[in-house]
Amino acid sequence: ADCAPAKLGDSGVATTAATAPPPPPKVSDHANGAPDPMPRPTFDVANRNDEEYDLDAAVEDAGAWLRGQLAELPIARDYPHIIDECVRVMQKWKREFPQKVWLRVVKGDRLAKELNESAPVIEKTMKYISAIEVQSPAERAVIIDLCSGFGYLAMFLSEMLPADKVREIILVDKMWSMFGKQPKPH
Repeated sequence: ADCAPAKLGDSGVATTAATAPPPPPKVSDHANGAPDPMPRPTFDVANRNDEEYDLDAAVEDAGAWLRGQLAELPIARDYPHIIDECVRVMQKWKREFPQKVWLRVVKGDRLAKELNESAPVIEKTMKYISAIEVQSPAERAVIIDLCSGFGYLAMFLSEMLPADKVREIILVDKMWSMFGKQPKPH
């Protein structure tokens, strides 16, 4: 494998290499060919303009800025409760991250695009984790984020999921080389 795990947040969900947990309970019949009940949101970058990416607003009032970024996207209609949780997380990050890191997180349309695309996964993951019973720390879930890219999904999940049910979130992406190895060309 060309990928290595990365550490996330301080919510008690660490990321280190580990074996996969037992298969999760069935959440839907989508994998068995039934229609997926979760809508597939889309994001049209071409119809946005630079005025909508006001970094001063992101620094001044992160919650209002994020809500404004997401207002016209399917996530606002289909997953408003996820927006509320993500705003809470973003406000925490704004307080805790150095401004240079914060600006990298909110730069451009990247955050809105990723949240819009991740909302169905966040919803299903939250429902699954809420439904599992954990008798001991060793039984906590391990979440693997394949093709994680910048890691927004794992970053948000690490703050939103209870540490007593999730042991770690492992990010896997070709751009993250193994320790001591050079990344292979794409």
